Amino acid sequence: MTVFQALVLGLVQGLAEFLPISSSAHLALAPWVLGWEDPGLAFDVALHLGTLVALVWFFRREWVALALSAWSVVRHRAVRTDEERRAVFIAFATVPAAINGLLLAEAAESTLRAPPLIGTSLIVMGVLLWQAVRAAQRDRALGTMRWQD
Repeated sequence: MTVFQALVLGLVQGLAEFLPISSSAHLALAPWVLGWEDPGLAFDVALHLGTLVALVWFFRREWVALALSAWSVVRHRAVRTDEERRAVFIAFATVPAAINGLLLAEAAESTLRAPPLIGTSLIVMGVLLWQAVRAAQRDRALGTMRWQD
C-alpha cells in the first residue's frame, strides 16, 4: 500500500465515521472500487483505533460523566438519573456487539469482506433504517425508555 492509498482510506474513514453509513464497509469497498489491493482487516482496525482515540479525547468530559454515572449505578445498585440510565443503556447495547464480534471474528477477515456481500448488506440495512425512522416516535424522552428499547 502506498502513502497516497493510506491517506485516501484515512479520509474515507474520517468522513464515513460521522455519517449514517458504515465506515467499515466503505473501507472494504474503496480499494475494490479503485482497483487497489485490499489492505486487510488490521489496517482497518488501525484506522478505527485512530478514530476512537480522537473521539475519546474530544468527548472526554462526556466519557468522565458516563464513567461516574456507571460507578454510581454499581455503588448504589439503582438507576436514579437520566445520565445513569444512559450509562446502563450503553452497557446493554455493547453486549450483543461484543458477542457478535467474538463469534464472527474469523469470518470478518474473509467472508464478510466480499464486496458483493457488503454492497447488498448496505442496501438492505439502508432500507431497514429508512423504515425504522419512518415508524419511530421522534419526541421520546430518555426517561421513558426501557432497557428492551
